[in-house]
Amino acid sequence: MTSYKQPGSPYYYYDLYFEGRRYQKSTHLRNKTIAHRVECVGKAELAQRRAGILPKKQIPLFRGFAERFLHTIKVERRRNTHRNYLSCVRNLEPERLNRFANLKLEGRWQENIRASRWSASTGRSFPRIEPRQGAFSGRS
Repeated sequence: MTSYKQPGSPYYYYDLYFEGRRYQKSTHLRNKTIAHRVECVGKAELAQRRAGILPKKQIPLFRGFAERFLHTIKVERRRNTHRNYLSCVRNLEPERLNRFANLKLEGRWQENIRASRWSASTGRSFPRIEPRQGAFSGRS
């Protein structure tokens, strides 16, 4: 546990490690002894959360942030700005991302892409290998 002042700041900060994680925070205090007490209280809160005495902090989710952000944009910005951000946020929703992750591409499509890249880089046509029945299937 360390209380220190950063260069150019009148406030004390604390830096501590708890369960392998580093915690750095400003105390917003100018008195070193009180800043050290705040640091001790912060470490005690972490220990109480680990023991289940205090509730654990919730992990911030994208959906909550997006709702607050869009509300702020709607109030402070113009209508088109809000509309553009809204469409971007909708594209980042998990339902839409999962839809694209589950697409299965057909083999011919991959062959066509490979052939076009080959011919663009070499100037020759792609050597087509037709699959044979039972070849390299692992059967004896």
